[in-house]
Amino acid sequence: MGSSIREASSATSDVNVNIGDVSIAAEQNQSSAGQVFDAARLLTQQSETLRDEVAKFLDQVRAA
Repeated sequence: MGSSIREASSATSDVNVNIGDVSIAAEQNQSSAGQVFDAARLLTQQSETLRDEVAKFLDQVRAA
Protein backbone atom coordinates (compact mmCIF):
# COMPACT_ATOMS: atom_id res chain seq x y z
CA MET A 1 0.00 0.00 0.00
CA GLY A 2 2.87 2.37 0.73
CA SER A 3 4.18 1.78 -2.78
CA SER A 4 0.79 2.68 -4.28
CA ILE A 5 0.70 5.90 -2.28
CA ARG A 6 4.21 6.83 -3.48
CA GLU A 7 3.25 6.08 -7.09
CA ALA A 8 0.08 8.16 -6.80
CA SER A 9 2.03 11.00 -5.24
CA SER A 10 4.63 10.84 -8.00
CA ALA A 11 1.95 10.79 -10.69
CA THR A 12 0.24 13.79 -9.09
CA SER A 13 3.55 15.63 -9.05
CA ASP A 14 4.09 14.81 -12.73
CA VAL A 15 0.62 16.16 -13.58
CA ASN A 16 1.37 19.39 -11.70
CA VAL A 17 4.62 19.82 -13.64
CA ASN A 18 2.82 19.18 -16.92
CA ILE A 19 0.11 21.72 -16.06
CA GLY A 20 2.83 24.25 -15.28
CA ASP A 21 4.53 23.55 -18.62
CA VAL A 22 1.25 23.97 -20.50
CA SER A 23 0.60 27.24 -18.68
CA ILE A 24 4.03 28.58 -19.65
CA ALA A 25 3.54 27.51 -23.26
CA ALA A 26 0.13 29.23 -23.35
CA GLU A 27 1.64 32.47 -22.04
CA GLN A 28 4.41 32.33 -24.64
CA ASN A 29 1.86 31.64 -27.38
CA GLN A 30 -0.23 34.61 -26.27
CA SER A 31 2.85 36.83 -26.35
CA SER A 32 3.77 35.61 -29.83
CA ALA A 33 0.22 36.19 -31.06
CA GLY A 34 0.38 39.74 -29.76
CA GLN A 35 3.63 40.35 -31.59
CA VAL A 36 2.18 38.98 -34.83
CA PHE A 37 -0.88 41.20 -34.42
CA ASP A 38 1.31 44.28 -33.87
CA ALA A 39 3.41 43.43 -36.92
CA ALA A 40 0.28 42.95 -39.05
CA ARG A 41 -1.10 46.29 -37.89
CA LEU A 42 2.17 48.04 -38.77
CA LEU A 43 2.25 46.34 -42.16
CA THR A 44 -1.30 47.51 -42.84
CA GLN A 45 -0.35 51.08 -42.00
CA GLN A 46 2.72 50.91 -44.22
CA SER A 47 0.74 49.45 -47.13
CA GLU A 48 -1.82 52.25 -46.84
CA THR A 49 0.96 54.83 -46.88
CA LEU A 50 2.55 53.16 -49.90
CA ARG A 51 -0.80 53.06 -51.71
CA ASP A 52 -1.29 56.79 -51.07
CA GLU A 53 2.23 57.63 -52.24
CA VAL A 54 1.83 55.58 -55.43
CA ALA A 55 -1.51 57.31 -56.14
CA LYS A 56 0.14 60.74 -55.71
CA PHE A 57 3.00 59.71 -57.98
CA LEU A 58 0.64 58.47 -60.68
CA ASP A 59 -1.36 61.71 -60.46
CA GLN A 60 1.87 63.67 -61.00
CA VAL A 61 2.82 61.49 -63.97
CA ARG A 62 -0.61 61.97 -65.53
CA ALA A 63 -0.43 65.74 -64.99
CA ALA A 64 2.99 66.01 -66.64
